[in-house]
Amino acid sequence: MEKLARYLDVERSTDALRELAGKLGATEFARVRNLEYVFSPYELYPLAPRVPPPLV
Repeated sequence: MEKLARYLDVERSTDALRELAGKLGATEFARVRNLEYVFSPYELYPLAPRVPPPLV
């Protein structure tokens, strides 16, 4: 079972984010600004891979 929380420094967080992206197949992330009263100013969300438009 995976731990509920992991606390990482800047160097480790880069590796963890790269690992997460690899598992999910994500190549892009969305940075979402939180409301002013939320402690963390931003959150990151992996985006699904882009789907190419259908051929016409």
